[in-house]
Amino acid sequence: MTRSWPQRALLVLGLLLVTVPLYAPALDVTGTDYHYEATEITAEDNELTFVDDRPRRLYYGLSGFDCYGTPADRSCALEAATLDGPVVAPHPTITEATGADFLDTDEPYLAYGDGRVYDYTAEWNGSERAFVLGVERVNAVEALDQVATPARHAPTPALNAVRTGTATTDGPLWGDDSREAHIVEYEGDYYVVSVQFYSPSLSENPLLERLLEGISVAFGLAVLARVRSEQ
Repeated sequence: MTRSWPQRALLVLGLLLVTVPLYAPALDVTGTDYHYEATEITAEDNELTFVDDRPRRLYYGLSGFDCYGTPADRSCALEAATLDGPVVAPHPTITEATGADFLDTDEPYLAYGDGRVYDYTAEWNGSERAFVLGVERVNAVEALDQVATPARHAPTPALNAVRTGTATTDGPLWGDDSREAHIVEYEGDYYVVSVQFYSPSLSENPLLERLLEGISVAFGLAVLARVRSEQ
């Protein structure tokens, strides 16, 4: 029996619905999409410099460099005081110390928007009973090389961003929910791979996904049953 156009449309709809579990995972309708951009960075004149001057977002920081490209915060404002010379910093509870190696920093280097790169220094001044905090200017090329991730160790989407300019993933490239930009070394050049924006969708929930698939299959079976009854 020849089916009418509405019957054929319902048949196609029913088949699409009952096969949802086969193709739904590829559609990735839940979770968050992260949109990354890669831009080349150099150490021209011993300063970190982007090859182009397009606006870019580094709101979540740059791995390896404290304070570079991030909005002003208290720690970066305080660290800026060390650019003019050592700062004596008494500690309210530490009155004796044999060294300052335990004064950890978030990143190994400090850099601000002008691109100059500094290493942290810290000493204990026994007579003052205080830490002496400072910075030392370092070679920006060497700093880039130290913090950069070699291409062979970089996530594949990061390399795709380096090669094509952009990449989209369904999760952060580095660490759990880390949106910090990272530097990738690729064929002798350095690229900052940073998340520019992310697109939240339905919360990732396997239970919800299975429920939606079950509803789709049930509705599809009902549609196919109707088509069959109208033959």
